[in-house]
Amino acid sequence: MVRPPARHDLHLAGASFRRLLFVDLQDGSWGPWTSRTFRAPPVTSETIGRISPSEGAQVAILTPTVRWANTRSDVFYYEVQLSTDPTFNTDPASATAMVYWELRHGGVTIPSNSYMVPQDFPLQVGEKYCWRVRPRIQGDGTPLEWSKTFSFRTPSTPPPATATPTVTRTPTLTPTGTPPTATPTGAVGTPTVTGAPTPTPAALGQVLVNGSFDGSGGWISDCNCVSSASVSGGWRSGSKGGYVVPPDGYAAANLYQIVTLPANASSITFSYYYQLHGTDANADDCFVAGVLEGSTVLVSRQRCVAQGYQGAWASGTFNITAHRGKTVIVLFGMTTQSANNHKNYALLDDTSVLAQ
Repeated sequence: MVRPPARHDLHLAGASFRRLLFVDLQDGSWGPWTSRTFRAPPVTSETIGRISPSEGAQVAILTPTVRWANTRSDVFYYEVQLSTDPTFNTDPASATAMVYWELRHGGVTIPSNSYMVPQDFPLQVGEKYCWRVRPRIQGDGTPLEWSKTFSFRTPSTPPPATATPTVTRTPTLTPTGTPPTATPTGAVGTPTVTGAPTPTPAALGQVLVNGSFDGSGGWISDCNCVSSASVSGGWRSGSKGGYVVPPDGYAAANLYQIVTLPANASSITFSYYYQLHGTDANADDCFVAGVLEGSTVLVSRQRCVAQGYQGAWASGTFNITAHRGKTVIVLFGMTTQSANNHKNYALLDDTSVLAQ
């Protein structure tokens, strides 16, 4: 609310001049308050349209770029979803396909308002993919409806390697993407990760680097997941462990390594210890542990908060001998289905991939 300032008249040489003097708010010359309201134009997804690929067109490569346009020039941040599932279902109990779900600043992508499928996680051949976009609502606002769903098809056979273009990106201080969603499919987790380094050379013994988290290196994360913070009861060993919780505004947290399983091993065992904590026993948040080859899940297990917390250290073990010789992703993730309201988290310690 505002109210007009007091007015005082000056009389000079027979002429009357009026000027404004700002006086104390308690001065009796102030008039009563008046109030006015206004509304900013609402942001919707109806102003978003497709640029490329053309609807139903077949793309030439398995890492295509999708582009959109928006008649609202004041909108910059967008969420993008892409999947073979036209419903984009991420419910752990009923999902049937992996969903790429990322955040992009349309002003700094190349080209603007675009999303390129990660080179390390290409699409499948001979599939119809659906994609959609919506403006990102910041803070605790209610997410908007998605845009119209667009689609394209991937080539029926893998294109030659030379068909993949090289795109130079300019580094910025503005985050341009959310961590990909680690979405369990039914009882099997299907997390997606990007930014893979050169795989660790194959050797017998402990294949993971810094499996106890007390050293350095090895782990890659999108959540600063390796922590020396004090935890109730202490870490299982040492002074550090994995603290797996999605950053604010993100739907998932991923902590992983890419390793090559020794081809000459007679047995390979993947094991880990974890605890599941939180404040909301009804939230559909899930801890996922698994081994992937590209986007294919080799083994996976999930534990959801609704099933109960793990107050003491629990263990998980997989026999992955059948996958020796493969370069794989050893991944731990925490997903949320509660509108990114992270009330639950996982503790992780003493992980190993032991080849004998």
